[in-house]
Amino acid sequence: QPGERQRVVERFTGAYLYESVNDVRFRGDLDTARGICGAHVREMLRADGRQSGGLLGPAILLDAMLRVREDELRAAASARGPIRRRRVGDAARPAACPVCHEAASVVEGTLRHLVRSTEDPRWADAVAGAHVFLEHLVVMMATPGRPAGWAAVERRQLDRLASLRARLIAH
Repeated sequence: QPGERQRVVERFTGAYLYESVNDVRFRGDLDTARGICGAHVREMLRADGRQSGGLLGPAILLDAMLRVREDELRAAASARGPIRRRRVGDAARPAACPVCHEAASVVEGTLRHLVRSTEDPRWADAVAGAHVFLEHLVVMMATPGRPAGWAAVERRQLDRLASLRARLIAH
């Protein structure tokens, strides 16, 4: 999964740089999201270096993100009392990074597909025996329309967590 997630990140950061920089809708969505996270800014710069290295695309996007964040900070700086605290708190929120959102959507889709696959007993046994991250197990447990085979998978995964806890406590 990390390989697929990284491919999604690379694809979207490259697309943002070369296809969406001047797209009005994308730029509006980016403003609403308040930019992209630091990790994906770095990925955007790496993607630019792999392509043109001219930094024009990243400069345009970084300028747009900084404008939004600077406006928030200026509004906070000009306020007093509870309004200032609220505005500073709002400005401190991390960006709702669209690259993170896209990567998470791909992972969630894969996990939901795995849950549906547990209809086949061989897949159910494979998923039940896999070392699933806790955050992924939560997504899988929340998948609507889980097949009957999922119940046994869920029990085994929960037993695996209990066993892990017992090992941790024993040390």
